[in-house]
Amino acid sequence: SGTVYQATLSQPIFRADRWFQLQAAEAVNEQAALELSATEQNLILQSAQSYFSVLRAQDNLASTKAEEAAFKRQLDQANERFDVGLSDKTDVLQAQASYDT
Repeated sequence: SGTVYQATLSQPIFRADRWFQLQAAEAVNEQAALELSATEQNLILQSAQSYFSVLRAQDNLASTKAEEAAFKRQLDQANERFDVGLSDKTDVLQAQASYDT
């Protein structure tokens, strides 16, 4: 009646396959983080380029409007000078041509 029970446990200290899996997973994680960072930087660059394109377009529009207003003033002045006899019709037509273009 002397029953003997025996159990054996083994725990490996180092498992190379698991270590290599961990290294591979960390490399994939790092690559994904770098790709995310590159995508974020590209988005920031595209946003900045779009923003400055809008600013440039607004400046061009303001410049064009100012130029149009200046040509309109020249046309009005040419008409006024013509009306009082200080210039001839060619001055008015030249001012009109400048305004129309």
